[in-house]
Amino acid sequence: GQDATKKLEQIVRIQRIGKSPNRGSDTWPIKAGLTDGSILALQKIDGKEKDWTIQLDDRMTQTRFAGELKYLKLKRLDAKGEEAWEAYGREEIKSDALIVVRPGGALDRVDGVVKEIRDGKVQFDVDGQIVEASFDRLAGVLWYRKALSAKPKGVSVNLSNGSTLVSQKIKLVDDSLQLAGSWGDSLIVPAQWLDAIDCGLDKLAWLSTLTPIESRSNNKGGFGDFDSLLAKTTKPRWVKGEGSNQDLLFSGPGEYMFRAPEGMTKLQ
Repeated sequence: GQDATKKLEQIVRIQRIGKSPNRGSDTWPIKAGLTDGSILALQKIDGKEKDWTIQLDDRMTQTRFAGELKYLKLKRLDAKGEEAWEAYGREEIKSDALIVVRPGGALDRVDGVVKEIRDGKVQFDVDGQIVEASFDRLAGVLWYRKALSAKPKGVSVNLSNGSTLVSQKIKLVDDSLQLAGSWGDSLIVPAQWLDAIDCGLDKLAWLSTLTPIESRSNNKGGFGDFDSLLAKTTKPRWVKGEGSNQDLLFSGPGEYMFRAPEGMTKLQ
């Protein structure tokens, strides 16, 4: 029942007790990845460059946002599509790109320049010709960005709508949570959206946030044509655990290979 003051250097994680109320639309949200490592779960987005109008929840008014986007993931994908999406995200690109869903579900990349996003469509320059691609036909959008010279500083704020924001300043004002970061002006969300604050960006890295170099099953097989399918379904993968946590599931013998971030010395 008493207030306690702690220095940020003493804290690794702040976890809120209890679950936040279920809010918003049942539709799968748009995932917007920023160059600073933040991920925004959105219902709507319009704009270009660092001048965006976003809507985080179907009950909220739209908000001005000046973040620099690295990608937009526009729909839920099956296991094969997810692998293809992650592979495209790891590739070094020399221009912006649309990830198109072909008939049958296969993904394909079209290079060009993103001009603007408006009303669920991407205006895209392909060799000087402007085309409009509907969100319905796309798995996502990739932007060409130069690699950051330094790892972003701050804390990682987990929100109950699925967003994870790298913030340099957090402030509680009445029933609102104000978050300031690389996007400039504060992003304001209801305080009840707060799930947790990870204060260990400079102290630790969560394995679940690292892109795996390889994840494969070591099952010996013996089922003929089914072996390749079983290898995909039994390879190590992340599953949702309690709260906002994720668990690395080995449903059979397998290997999960990743590169430890620079400066990290221990795996726990």
